[in-house]
Amino acid sequence: MDFLTASLVSGAVYDIFKTGLTLSVLTLKEKLKQWAIDEMVGASIITELEKLQLNDEMSEIAIERKLDTSQELLNLISIVKTVSKANTITQIHSGSGDNVGGDKYVR
Repeated sequence: MDFLTASLVSGAVYDIFKTGLTLSVLTLKEKLKQWAIDEMVGASIITELEKLQLNDEMSEIAIERKLDTSQELLNLISIVKTVSKANTITQIHSGSGDNVGGDKYVR
């Protein structure tokens, strides 16, 4: 899946409230580290979340249901992309020894 879903955002918002933090672009980005959220889209997401009047007394499911009611919010989170963790390694090996391009596991 290459877009953020409402259930992931609702889980992040719930965790932010549960730990007593304030809902902000910074706290949302911290909870959603694997997603590339730029400042402008993040601010727009926070604005839409604030319109929904979410609070720390709501369950994760209740938050998700509120998120699903905002078409603008769903449009915003659908454009957020995952951060690729794939690395491309090009190696030339001529000699003895190991040619390891990532983690080496030895039993």
